[in-house]
Amino acid sequence: MPWQSNQDTLSPGRVAQAFPLILAAIGTPAQPPKTRGKSPGRAQGHQPPLRPRYPTVKKHASKKPKTEESLKNANLTSNPYGSLGWVRQCLH
Repeated sequence: MPWQSNQDTLSPGRVAQAFPLILAAIGTPAQPPKTRGKSPGRAQGHQPPLRPRYPTVKKHASKKPKTEESLKNANLTSNPYGSLGWVRQCLH
């Protein structure tokens, strides 16, 4: 560096300080990248085929719709207090 005194043997720290200047002076062995331009893309007027459609995969059988008779049977057998009937009976 300009403000440092000249030495015959440089310390590793002084070499590390001057390394960017050395690289700038030497340059790089790699060649610059070549420009390739834009790719043409899909040809004009070309229409790719539609993708195949597949039916939906169902994991289980669909439920049967409830009938009026099954709803009546459920109302007759159900507990009017629900699952916490004993608590509600104690509160009355």
